[in-house]
Amino acid sequence: GAKLSERLNIIFIDLVSIRHAAKTKSADKLTPIEKWGLFFSYVDHDDKQDFINSIIQSEHGIMAAQNIVKHMSKEDDNWFYQFSVWKAECDYNTRMSNAEKRGLEKGLQKGLQQGMQQGMQQGIQQGIQQGLQISRIETAKQLLAMGVLSAEQIAQGTGLPIEKVKELQSSNK
Repeated sequence: GAKLSERLNIIFIDLVSIRHAAKTKSADKLTPIEKWGLFFSYVDHDDKQDFINSIIQSEHGIMAAQNIVKHMSKEDDNWFYQFSVWKAECDYNTRMSNAEKRGLEKGLQKGLQQGMQQGMQQGIQQGIQQGLQISRIETAKQLLAMGVLSAEQIAQGTGLPIEKVKELQSSNK
């Protein structure tokens, strides 16, 4: 191995060579280095689990490593599950927020459209009412100027209140 410091020594293992050597040997004939190399090579291969189990049975250190790998795998699975749940929640919240924005925009547009239509209808209605009122007043003034009908008759004929006809009568004098 390569000694990096007083406390750290790195050992390089040629896993390809170990795999080739393992093809001709049974698990009990392998050296500890070969067992470790094969363990790391095949720990996540489902088709090699019987072979890995035979190595684990013959080497207690590898058995402990297998337990750690299983624990790490569970943590990874949990992390992926938690991440997928979190991602799904984020996606859901984003979709809901976008849907709410679109709904508000549509509602605002529809409300503005309805408001404009109602406003125009009310404006037209008020214009008609004002036009009728002006027409009635003009008719009442003309009838008063003719002096043929009484104030009550003019009020009845034009639909104006009697008070309004009397007001017009006094302003014409």
